[in-house]
Amino acid sequence: MHVKPFRAEHTSVGSGNPATQEGQTCGVSIPRSLASSIVLRYDATKGIPAQMIRPTDFRQRGDTSLQLLQRFLDALGNGIDGELDGDYVVPSQLLLRWKSNFTLNGNGYRITLADGAATGWGGSALYVVGCHDFLIVDMICDGNRDKRIPAEDPAHVIVVDKCHRWTFRNVQAVNGTCDGFLIYAASKPQSRAVALA
Repeated sequence: MHVKPFRAEHTSVGSGNPATQEGQTCGVSIPRSLASSIVLRYDATKGIPAQMIRPTDFRQRGDTSLQLLQRFLDALGNGIDGELDGDYVVPSQLLLRWKSNFTLNGNGYRITLADGAATGWGGSALYVVGCHDFLIVDMICDGNRDKRIPAEDPAHVIVVDKCHRWTFRNVQAVNGTCDGFLIYAASKPQSRAVALA
């Protein structure tokens, strides 16, 4: 994919409610105060501009890293791409759910589960479910096995569930309490899972 980055001086975020000074872009509300910090990219293969967001674009007073990153992930999709802007430690899993047409660039940064974070269901660093047509690149998810539970216990570092037409490039799942990646392929009436160590 040939991508030419550029920063817009004045980013149009669509028609919005002037009373709240917010606009709608692809169904995601973006405050106008952030519009000038959002990077636009032009994807020559699709012939359309794409917006680039970062977790810090969604910072609110009193945020935990989990809340900040979850709002960031919730804003991805429909032409809105994202990139990590630092390493993060989270107390439980992040959900990337029911999204399409996005790229998430980790920029080599790491998302680590906190010391003592629960294992078992909900104990993954990243759970991707129901997404399609996406790319995740240059990201490290760390299960922090030594400081969570030393014995093997279900909590795959990255789970991909019911997703279609996706690519992971240079994505690492390290220090898991179980397998690094778990990939579910939904079929009716049963689901099948493949675990990749």
